[in-house]
Amino acid sequence: MARDNVNGATDQLRLLNHHLARSPQRRHLSANKEVQMAVETTKDRVLDAVQQLPADATVEQAMERLYFIAKVEEGLRQANASKLVNHEDVKRRLLG
Repeated sequence: MARDNVNGATDQLRLLNHHLARSPQRRHLSANKEVQMAVETTKDRVLDAVQQLPADATVEQAMERLYFIAKVEEGLRQANASKLVNHEDVKRRLLG
């Protein structure tokens, strides 16, 4: 059971790395000229995540994968907006 959890976590981290590597940059400056880059849509990211699943994946596994990606993206948006909680505050909240 613990090995399955480790393998599942490893798979999710592998997907996260793949997902983050594919995250598009919205604009790119080249020789003082602004060029619009293609922006990957939510639908594109969902389809990509589902295609990365093994052929025998269950609906629950697909939902778990999509939920994981959604939460990582939410965390990244919060981090980019400087909505972070420092380590000491987290410990204080969890440990009382």
